[in-house]
Amino acid sequence: MRPFRPQHPDRRESVGGAAQPVAPVHRLHRFGDLFERVPPTKVVPVDLPVLSVTIDGVRLPPRPPPPPTRVILAQRGDLVLSRQNLWMGGLGFQGVVDVGVVSQDHAVYRLRSHDSCAHFLHEYLRSPPLIRAYSTVSTARASGTRRRVDLDALERLLLPLPDPGEQFLSTITETRA
Repeated sequence: MRPFRPQHPDRRESVGGAAQPVAPVHRLHRFGDLFERVPPTKVVPVDLPVLSVTIDGVRLPPRPPPPPTRVILAQRGDLVLSRQNLWMGGLGFQGVVDVGVVSQDHAVYRLRSHDSCAHFLHEYLRSPPLIRAYSTVSTARASGTRRRVDLDALERLLLPLPDPGEQFLSTITETRA
């Protein structure tokens, strides 16, 4: 998917001698204004599947791990991210089961509004420019190879987003290509 980059509103290109505006300016949205963080639950539901998230997205692990002691519920459609691997693209929308659980090594976010196209956001949030941006809100641990996302900094991260109609058209264009 072609990443969206904000353009300066006065930037113009000459086409046939006449100055034409370049790409539209996309509004900047804070991650935390688009998504609401789901808090951990104190009661561990024993019958719910334990989910995992990798750079390939949310999945059921081949061998179920033991249930974590404190979990976060992830409903179908929630954004699940790996706090340790976000800077490598470890995130995805949960579409595996109706409700599953993840350990607190993950974070779960729910869309605040359904104005945005979920398919567009799935591809957009996994785009190379945003994966690079996640590294700016991740801090190195003692080993230097482990980075952990600062969720407060992530929620302040500004994302240039097109309007919902353009998101929908982008999704159709990508599907047909």
